[in-house]
Amino acid sequence: LIDMGHRRIGYVGRKQSLDPATNERLLAYRDAFEWMSLPHCPQWEYSPSYTARDADMFEGIAMTPRSERPTALIVTDTFWPMTAHLYARGWRFPDDVSLVHVGTTESWSDLLHDPQSRMFSRVVNTAFKAELAQPYNNRPAELVLLQPTTVAMPSRRMGEWGMSEALRLVSTADAEPQRVVLEPELIIGNTVAPAGEARSPYARRIISNDN
Repeated sequence: LIDMGHRRIGYVGRKQSLDPATNERLLAYRDAFEWMSLPHCPQWEYSPSYTARDADMFEGIAMTPRSERPTALIVTDTFWPMTAHLYARGWRFPDDVSLVHVGTTESWSDLLHDPQSRMFSRVVNTAFKAELAQPYNNRPAELVLLQPTTVAMPSRRMGEWGMSEALRLVSTADAEPQRVVLEPELIIGNTVAPAGEARSPYARRIISNDN
């Protein structure tokens, strides 16, 4: 994001957690400003509660004047609820804000086809109040086309290694615990654009079809 000219970069994620990785992720975000000698504004940090109250937080982001809001957001596991809410308020991605997701590679289409998923329920119950329901009912084309630029956590490999390590420890009396680092993968999508030069994937597709 910094290399693409963004300087006002926000963070949407839990600020305090029992999970060390969650805390380290926020610290790394803050450290990046210091390393790059860039100003850091605490008001660009948004901490979700993972309840229906998050809709108020998303509304606060949506109503922030353009001159004061971040040009890019790093978002953890509230990515789709927040994106859906901002979309319903007229935001387009990456036109109005560039987005980087930290988490899984689940897409909007995945949510539409899996109404039993926790994230689907969170989108419907948290991001959309009654007055925001219409875009969801119409399955907004731009959300379906979004392929988030994602720092993908290796969840499957983590689970496989964890189970393998547990079996090793219980089957070997003198086995020593191991520490393994599983690197995430950066997946380039269509939700990031250079600062001031954004055009949404939906708009690009319309222009391409017209030509």
